[in-house]
Amino acid sequence: MTERLLVTGADGFIGRRLCGLAEVWGWNVVRIVRDASGEGKRVVVPDISRYSEWPAVLDGVDAVVHLAAIAHVTRGSGRVVSEELLSQVNIDGAVSLFQAARQAGVRRFVFLSSVAVNGTRTHDRPFSEWDMPAPEDGYGRTKLSAEQALLKSASASTTQLVIVRPPLVFGPNPKGNVSRLLRLLDLGIPLPLASIDNRRSVIGLDNLCAALRSCVEAPAAAGQTFLVAEDRSRSTPEILRTLASAMGIRNPLFRCPVSVVGTAAAFSGYGAEFQRISGSLELDSSKIRRLLGWREEKAFEAECEDIARLRWGKGSGTRL
Repeated sequence: MTERLLVTGADGFIGRRLCGLAEVWGWNVVRIVRDASGEGKRVVVPDISRYSEWPAVLDGVDAVVHLAAIAHVTRGSGRVVSEELLSQVNIDGAVSLFQAARQAGVRRFVFLSSVAVNGTRTHDRPFSEWDMPAPEDGYGRTKLSAEQALLKSASASTTQLVIVRPPLVFGPNPKGNVSRLLRLLDLGIPLPLASIDNRRSVIGLDNLCAALRSCVEAPAAAGQTFLVAEDRSRSTPEILRTLASAMGIRNPLFRCPVSVVGTAAAFSGYGAEFQRISGSLELDSSKIRRLLGWREEKAFEAECEDIARLRWGKGSGTRL
């Protein structure tokens, strides 16, 4: 009998891809979305923190992947997200769904957290699962609080909890920091970022979905927290050059002292954004590789090609 997988945030950047792949893997997927448009079996949940129909929706579900969250607020969007709203969605929504899943007898609950739980910058070594959490913003704090609440609920439950913390995720139609990098390249002018010397962990969308599959299916994943990233870290200039190459953009960067660029960014009101792209943030993903045998299935360069095809048209360097 085909097992049922419930995915929240199914109409999001990660959710759309995961649901499509999960059906290929043989799962019967129940998509939890905020509106009714789209394909597949969809359940509309406008407010995940207050939804009361979970028992019927979870009937017969074997596993849950909880992706729904408030993650990114874009500069100039006019959208202000309060700590209260972050808590309602990122904490209350996760806990209420887990409690309903526990009551429904769901075997496994995979919670997509974030490396923001660990912090926003590494120095002498990568973050690991054994490091003390040190979130620096509201998003990271609510993800950590959700993890703690879920762990408490799971301690007296037969529903197995798995927590996954990814870094920057690359794939078609990306959000957040990857979208910001693309907008920089869209300016069409060389950028003064070639002197940045940092190390950033990334993960491609398909590779993250494969890791989530392992967390759903592998017996050894039960009760674990995993940091998941591709094996090789990259500098911000390398990331930008790889994206630019996929888009057919030549010489996207030039050298300028990092201190000068940082000062200019601060005076322009973009100091925090520059700190994010110029700092190092590395993850040690050896635990998920060792316990679950997870490995990257798609090269970073191929993910960049997919981004280019969707954003610029068919083939590299062809703008729509």
